[in-house]
Amino acid sequence: MGFSRDPEDKELLRMARVKNNLSRKRSGMKYRIEEVEITLADGSMAKVPHVEWAGECEEDADQLMAIEKEKGRRLGETTALDKAKQWLRSRLKDGPVESSRLFDEAKAAGISRDSLFRVKRQEGSGVAPAFKIGAVWFWSLTGPTAAAKMEDPPEIDPADL
Repeated sequence: MGFSRDPEDKELLRMARVKNNLSRKRSGMKYRIEEVEITLADGSMAKVPHVEWAGECEEDADQLMAIEKEKGRRLGETTALDKAKQWLRSRLKDGPVESSRLFDEAKAAGISRDSLFRVKRQEGSGVAPAFKIGAVWFWSLTGPTAAAKMEDPPEIDPADL
């Protein structure tokens, strides 16, 4: 299931199916979380959350995600992928960096390894496929000058080649 808030009514939530093998219909539901008062076994009263269903949601989960993503872009929010792309381009601008070092630095900057790999797979990201020298993997930007700029070039043991 995918969940989001309604863009016009912040109290209205939407739930949509991500995958559905049980029926043809792929719509979801709109709902609100309200508070109701109930009587407990000891006679005292307590307020508890209660789901108030508000009808069907015509969008499927993919459409809801696209709406949220577009809303974030309009508001100038930076997604994890955008943050990773900016960080990676900045980090690799001076030349290739050893993979393990890159992953450690990214983690310290709050960027996941998965985000780095998503950036690398993205068309037009400017990140070249990783390359290996001996037993060490490196990341770099694409372009003729990227491979020429080696940061702290490793000493290669001919036995590793």
